[in-house]
Amino acid sequence: KDMLDLAGAGLDPRPEMRRPGLAEMQRIRAMALDYLARLLQEVVGPTGRVLVVDGAYESLQAAVDEAGGIGRIRLLLGSAMSASFPELLRVFRIFSGHGVPCVGGGIHLTARPGDLDRYLRPFLPAAAAQVAAVAGPCDLRIMREIVGDARGGTLRAGYSGGQNMEPDYWRRLPWLARGQHHMRCLEVSRGCPHSCSFCSISVVPREQRRLQVREIEDVLTEVRDTWKADAPGQRRMRYFVAENIGAQKALFTDLLEHMIRECPDINFVAQADALVAMDEPFLKLLRRAGCVNLLIGFESLHEASLEAIGKRSAFALRRRTGLPTVPEAYSEAIRRIHDQGITVMGAFILGLPHDKPGSGRELGDYMARHRLLPHPTALTALPGAEMFESSYRGQLLYGHPDDRPASAGPYPAAFSGM
Repeated sequence: KDMLDLAGAGLDPRPEMRRPGLAEMQRIRAMALDYLARLLQEVVGPTGRVLVVDGAYESLQAAVDEAGGIGRIRLLLGSAMSASFPELLRVFRIFSGHGVPCVGGGIHLTARPGDLDRYLRPFLPAAAAQVAAVAGPCDLRIMREIVGDARGGTLRAGYSGGQNMEPDYWRRLPWLARGQHHMRCLEVSRGCPHSCSFCSISVVPREQRRLQVREIEDVLTEVRDTWKADAPGQRRMRYFVAENIGAQKALFTDLLEHMIRECPDINFVAQADALVAMDEPFLKLLRRAGCVNLLIGFESLHEASLEAIGKRSAFALRRRTGLPTVPEAYSEAIRRIHDQGITVMGAFILGLPHDKPGSGRELGDYMARHRLLPHPTALTALPGAEMFESSYRGQLLYGHPDDRPASAGPYPAAFSGM
């Protein structure tokens, strides 16, 4: 309620509290917002105006001013993960209070669609406009339903999402204006087939999170067009938006070979699992095409923690290398990738089961010794994730694992002293 009370302080009540994050520092554009905006633009037609606000480069107040005031806005769509969900509630209270229908989506409301009922609707004035939640991914069918219902004043409380990505959406939907960003995101695929216990993707029905890959010619068309748009000698870095390029080698091999021939001075970063290090020809192809960095989710140096979160690729790597431990296998994978001239950003989670006092220092020493670009995060109980639900059952404890009761279950998380 205290957060919602800030609604009376304006759209940006505490600008002095804002701090730049990774997206701002590297000037990365949020691809999901552009995708949703393209869907909305197709539904409202060429006479409809769609404004995109990502909170980093475009402010909500500036968008309202550009529209001519809140009263000129017909519909507000907001996507949020758990960290930004309180801000979404605050903004929705402002806009719905001015008669603007509001529809929220994203991973938080997919995991907990009832949170609008719990945290927003009881605090709305009686004359407020309708608010709705979308659980799951939004597609053209859902977008048409939302816009039609909003126009008719019959917005439903909830909508069930459809497919991850519309087929050929990049070619069919209009390109929206972008600011000047240091890094261009190149969206190659959507969806994740895994169900790691710390991730809230597991709450999404498997059909809705299945891996969907764009056609190779569609991707190449975008690569060529954006390559030509950049001034020679000032090519912007690309970020390949794909969960794991090593799991899509056939697609990426074709794409990379075309890039080598047609766009020779592009540099890019991508995400993979550590198993990609075992394919030397693919690593060489990545480097020739311009790959300068791979983001790899190692998650932990403790095998018991990796087993608890279901990180199967770590143990597959240990078997492939023939080394006795996962940390040694990780070291070998890092060495192989470095040998090809590609840097590695190592993503680790602090506070996983079986961490102990000193685990943070151990991890820091490991990253420094292997010249990793550090990407450590603290374990966060994400709504819908198995670990989140376990914490409500008393199975996720914060403290020293030796102090936990025998009935505590499989998730003792040691944060103290790290």
